[in-house]
Amino acid sequence: MLRMSTQIDTIVNAYKTLSKIPSIVGAKLNNDGNRISCKWSVRNLDKGKTTKYLTDYILNDNLKVIAESEFGVDVSNELLSSVSPKGMFKAVIREEKEGKDKKQYLEVWCKHNLEHCIDLTALDLHGDVYADSEFGGLEWSQDESAVVYVAEKKVKKSEPYIKRKSEDKAKNDGSGESPPKRGEEFIYRQDWGEQLVGKFFSVIVVCKLATETVTVLEGLPETWCPGQVRFAADGRGVLGVAWLTEPRRLGLIFCTNRPSYIFELSFDGKLNKVTSEGLSVRSPRRGAAELVWLQRGAGGPHHACHSIQAKKNDNVCIECCFRFTLSKHISDGGRIVDISNKGLVGSTWVVDVQADVVLAVCSNMTTPPQLFVAKLPGKGSEAQIKWIQVTKAREVPTSVAASTVNYMELTHDTEEPVKSFSALYFAPNAEKKLPLIVWPHGGPHSAFANAFSLEAALFNMLGFASLQINYRGSIGAGESSVRFLLKRVGDADVRDCKLATDEVLKRYPVEPTQLCLFGGSHGGFLVTHLSGQFPDTYRVVVSRNPVVDVATMFNTTDIADWCAVEAGFLFTEKGPISEEELLAMRRCSPLAHVHSVRAPTALMLGSGDKRVPHYQGLEYSRRLKANGVPTKVYMYDDNHSLSSLPAEMDNLINSADWFLTHLKSD
Repeated sequence: MLRMSTQIDTIVNAYKTLSKIPSIVGAKLNNDGNRISCKWSVRNLDKGKTTKYLTDYILNDNLKVIAESEFGVDVSNELLSSVSPKGMFKAVIREEKEGKDKKQYLEVWCKHNLEHCIDLTALDLHGDVYADSEFGGLEWSQDESAVVYVAEKKVKKSEPYIKRKSEDKAKNDGSGESPPKRGEEFIYRQDWGEQLVGKFFSVIVVCKLATETVTVLEGLPETWCPGQVRFAADGRGVLGVAWLTEPRRLGLIFCTNRPSYIFELSFDGKLNKVTSEGLSVRSPRRGAAELVWLQRGAGGPHHACHSIQAKKNDNVCIECCFRFTLSKHISDGGRIVDISNKGLVGSTWVVDVQADVVLAVCSNMTTPPQLFVAKLPGKGSEAQIKWIQVTKAREVPTSVAASTVNYMELTHDTEEPVKSFSALYFAPNAEKKLPLIVWPHGGPHSAFANAFSLEAALFNMLGFASLQINYRGSIGAGESSVRFLLKRVGDADVRDCKLATDEVLKRYPVEPTQLCLFGGSHGGFLVTHLSGQFPDTYRVVVSRNPVVDVATMFNTTDIADWCAVEAGFLFTEKGPISEEELLAMRRCSPLAHVHSVRAPTALMLGSGDKRVPHYQGLEYSRRLKANGVPTKVYMYDDNHSLSSLPAEMDNLINSADWFLTHLKSD
């Protein structure tokens, strides 16, 4: 048996090794499809945060790299950046810290020269610029004369009802600003929840570069919160997505079901609501002939299938289109063409398309992400696409590179309308039976992919096999699978995890007395269910920000609708409280089985978690301790994802140590 210090050192060294492997944040092609700008991120352990940097690659006519950046350029303080349509300019929103304060600047670069630098903080026209994945964006007009972005609305000043002032200050100073409102400094303002804390009300901002004039656009209803904004094709206005703010703001991140509209707003104040009621929309794109966006019904599960919609300029009707091939070869009719990279079995993400050149990120569980490009073949021949490697994958430890990765298709022998689901088995090559980490994902409407993961690689280096389970309700298997889980949480998803565990024990060299449970959010919900429902099967548990009581979560989470919908009810806050619904939420919760848990359990909680408030985990830990179960709670100054570098490092190292320590104990 290794001494404890040696065990921790082994885990720490494995984490350090993997932390040096960079990830691809995003990449863009120029208009001609012969130059790539790629943004990477890498964990900087000494700084306690990630460092982001840019590299450029120049391609020849055969898409081979003929030149590349000698060194990466650090862009960690860039919030947003965008290259102009003709490639002449680059706009950057930059944030810099000045003591305890921060300032934001809009910079415009022309090749090697700084053409404009505007201190947005000093202008005091709006609050912080939004750089998140839901609202944020920085877009150019087609004529390269202006940029548009989204920012927090400036809050009107307020003061107490009773406040003594000097006589001079009480007079109007002629500044044009309205006097502070009295007695409104404590009015509650609701933000957009998890990872969007402090974002209350967004506004659209346009900067005309020739005069450096910054203008906050008006014309949207007060109950609309705009985002994902870009210029209209004619340059006379903007278009974007507007989310409804009344009767309340439900959490937006990871949720594609919020009521919203595609809108067009001209600079003279004319508003056109493109989409109708009862829909959730996102990602509008304006071409010369049509407006295209993603659409699904509002409400229901937090993530589900979307259709691609288009409105043609010469047709006021919105037409449903299915466009799965790319560029000029796209046509209506619903034909799906698989253009994934068959040369690197795993996952392919298309990140940009220009001049019929496709840029993609490819990886699998044994290979870190790398860039590939391809020329899209002619219409009807898309499946013959040939991918060309741009970047070399960073080397990984031999134990990870030589590991086994198997896709498992699993089926229940039942009469249920959806019987099948999938899982990924990932294990180092070994001559002995391995301990297994049973690992359901969060969501529940998300999915694991065959893609590189530091977490999975870390457990692999420490000698664990892992089983990543895409239980019924996961995305990627169609709408029927997503909706099947509604009203069946705590039942069907639990049975799927147990069936997957049983099948792995039959098929692979796994030690049945060394089964670990690991999961976060809904994955945490499932591992706490499994340890309670099958106390003789699983040996040790690590649960991150778990849902343990859906009934009490209903009143504290930023996504109360999740609690109702997953338990099988329509979400409403009108009318009387339903005892039936509260009982259904409690009955589907892991808390109903906490008295049966025997496995040592570590809980990793975020003090700033708005999605599954940490009181859930604390309540669970108190009951475990009262029942004599070895329990440990880690509390991080972080949100639901526990993705800040200090939190990630600590909870992963302690998770691995918890597993190893309790597998050794009798």
